Amino acid sequence: MIICAAIEVNNTVICGYRHADCYEALFRLAPNKSMKDATEGFLATGNRFLDRHAALVEALNCGQISATVREYKINHFENALYSEDLY
Repeated sequence: MIICAAIEVNNTVICGYRHADCYEALFRLAPNKSMKDATEGFLATGNRFLDRHAALVEALNCGQISATVREYKINHFENALYSEDLY
């Protein structure tokens, strides 16, 4: 199950409600880092970091995505999860 947005930078995971929150924390902790240093994804149960593609599979398998969003993603060949898909 997807818990929250997250980014991974050098094997360190920073979590937040949305990805912008994660980047804000990153820049406060490591001002020399940039967005290109990070991989966007989500934190899942079991403290697992999943990139956007793996997170979509997880969210679909856990029933976290509405039927409308699921249908839209299938029809538009989208294969990544975004925070907006969950809320």
